[in-house]
Formats: sequence, structure tokens, C-alpha cells
Amino acid sequence: MRLVLAALGAFVAVSCSRPPETAVTATGATAPLYNADLDVNELMLHVMEPAAYDFWRGWGIIYTAEGTRDISPRTSQEWLEVENGAATMIAATNVLMLPHFVRKPEDEWYQAAKNLADIAKAGKDAAEAQDKQAMYDLGGKLDEACDACHDKFQPPELRKP
Repeated sequence: MRLVLAALGAFVAVSCSRPPETAVTATGATAPLYNADLDVNELMLHVMEPAAYDFWRGWGIIYTAEGTRDISPRTSQEWLEVENGAATMIAATNVLMLPHFVRKPEDEWYQAAKNLADIAKAGKDAAEAQDKQAMYDLGGKLDEACDACHDKFQPPELRKP
């Protein structure tokens, strides 16, 4: 039992420590642990934004002269696409916390990423439950979280008018 507890303690200690930015290869050379070819703006444009739009497809109403029309997901496949968007957002927030992407002030950057991950996780759960009302509520929270982060961290030249 002590061996199991010691191993568990070692695992937790290693898991909670910040990983190094390089790893030693079999030949003894160092190599980056991840590809840093994308900058944070490209990550947002090519990964986070499309995933957020998939997330937001979890609910929707169109207002016309004839009345309202519900455009929320109806099939299991449509709900899976919403769930996939939320899961991609969770993964993308982890990437945003890699040293290459972090912006200053770091504590605010990490908090913004965690907030986004928490909303995305709740959205993934709501999509699994096919809960349109929860997706509606979370969609608003996601919009607010994105706007707050952009206001704080997005360079002015990249902001949309």
C-alpha cells in the first residue's frame, strides 16, 4: 500500500509541475516539446474561432416576418458537432497556456483561458444532454468571455470595428 501511495504522490508531483519547454531525445539532443509555428492570433483564427462557432450552433432562433424558427440541432450528428466544438475549445485553451502563447499579465491570461475552458466543458456536457436552454445560457457566457479576453489581450490593429 505504501508503494502505491508513494507512486501516486510522485505522479501528482510530476503532473502538477510546469513541464520543461524542451525534451531530451534518444540521441541526447534537445527538441521542443511542441510546434510553435503558429502565433496566438493564428491559433485563434484557425482553431478557436471555428470551434466557438460550432459551439454556438447548440441553439438558435431566426426571427422573420412570418415568426420565429428554431435552428437548434435536431439530430445526434448535429449535437455531436456542437460537442466537438466545445471539446476543441477545451483543447485549444490548454494550448493557449503553453509558454509560447502566454501574454502578459500572465495571471490574467491563465484566468481567461481557464474561464473559457470551464464554459466549454459545461457546453460539452450540455451538448451531450442535448440541452438547448443550457446551450443558450452558455452561448451568452462564451460571447462575454471572448469579448473580455479580446478587449484585454488582442492587439488594437486586429480588433474588429
